[in-house]
Amino acid sequence: MHLPPLAYNVVLVTLTSLFACAPGAPGASDSGSIAPSTSDATAASTTSVESTSSAGSDSSEPSSSTATSDGTSSTGGEFPAECDSADPAVAAMFELQIVDWPDNALVPPGVPCTVDGVTSEVTMVATALTCDVEGVTLPAIVAISAAPEGQVAWVTGDAVILQYGDFGTESGQVHYLQLRDADDDSALLYAAKSSYHHNVGTDIEPVSYELLQACGVDGYRPALLRFALHDAQVEIFSGHRGSLAIDGSDAYAIDVGEALTSDLHKNASLHLLLRRVVIGE
Repeated sequence: MHLPPLAYNVVLVTLTSLFACAPGAPGASDSGSIAPSTSDATAASTTSVESTSSAGSDSSEPSSSTATSDGTSSTGGEFPAECDSADPAVAAMFELQIVDWPDNALVPPGVPCTVDGVTSEVTMVATALTCDVEGVTLPAIVAISAAPEGQVAWVTGDAVILQYGDFGTESGQVHYLQLRDADDDSALLYAAKSSYHHNVGTDIEPVSYELLQACGVDGYRPALLRFALHDAQVEIFSGHRGSLAIDGSDAYAIDVGEALTSDLHKNASLHLLLRRVVIGE
């Protein structure tokens, strides 16, 4: 894909790539990530994962029953069909490109940035940023899967806060990325690929978030995620997608690539992309 021009003569290195661009899509490489701009760039670590999304479904509250091999619960009732299906439209890729940034520069509370440009293509959206990193101006590029609901809600000149985490804990590995509005601190973008649900409830504020064990807990089972904002609510199963209304013009487009739960680990794993979009643009 064609990335927005940068005002700095730097080599962009992909430090983290969480989901490959689909084969044959514009700008796709063998690894699925946007390639470094020169061949002598420092070696970069790359991780790729897949994912998809659709309208939220009406679902019952979590049940204490467990799943069986024929797709029914231990109490005899059937689980929702979404428990054993996936929407091929789900796309939860996210990628951060930076080079020569100080260690831990992006940990909370993140760094202030200005949007230099937004480039949208069929499957991907790239946002070029200029950031103030400990008094030094440095560039960054955030690339995410495009949403069918509309274009992202941030534009050139907007002030945002960029935050990124890539670390391991006793509970597993965490990769997450977020953009927040610098004026009101509301979530513009939240993406995660983690072996547990790390701080999702606070990272997507003002949206509230709840995990429901609607597909049982026998082994690792798909979970149902409930997102709410004011009077609006949407429920999205693992491997599905949907949107949450913000007002008459904007919504959060949400792709849940994977959300797993079990009897021992309610928040077992998560692959999620949430972004604010302008409906129909």
